Amino acid sequence: MSNNPSVQMVYQMPMTQKAVFIDRMFCTRNQKLLEEEYGISLRTAARYRRLIYLIPALGELIDMGNLPILSGVALSYLSPYEQEMVYKALVSMNVPLWRSAANKLKRMKGRLSEELVRKIVAECKVDYAPQPEVKISIQPDACSKYFRGMDSEEAEKKVERILASYFKEHAQEERLLLVQRLYPNMVTKK
Repeated sequence: MSNNPSVQMVYQMPMTQKAVFIDRMFCTRNQKLLEEEYGISLRTAARYRRLIYLIPALGELIDMGNLPILSGVALSYLSPYEQEMVYKALVSMNVPLWRSAANKLKRMKGRLSEELVRKIVAECKVDYAPQPEVKISIQPDACSKYFRGMDSEEAEKKVERILASYFKEHAQEERLLLVQRLYPNMVTKK
């Protein structure tokens, strides 16, 4: 009996945890097992292994789906100080980091300043047409049932946390379904 987690468990792991798992498998010469049992190619394993070098804040962005893995791989070559500058720019500007911009940052390793990082990250900004404001109302009976003793601000924060959790879980399920479609012959352990 193997002590390895199931395929489903591996694909539901946060990216940073998956990177550590893959690194351990890779370092213990279990590359063949990675490919056969988990459907993870050596090239993909190498990418995941690079994610170990990210600062935790960038790892969390990957886990939340706000930073593409390949962009994270490029950023993993930067120093922790440079990664922190990139993280602050991404959060303050609220933009996704395109792979081309991440590669440009990687090429500038050791020469990055906050101003240069902001300039490169700003290239990723997309001007969307303003969206109409969405207002949601919750019936009084649902409010009293789920938000008893909370003021509006607390209830709003709770709804945001619940929605974030729901969409994160939903994204993990979508990834698992995609893997099952790509590898229909792979046995999924429960």
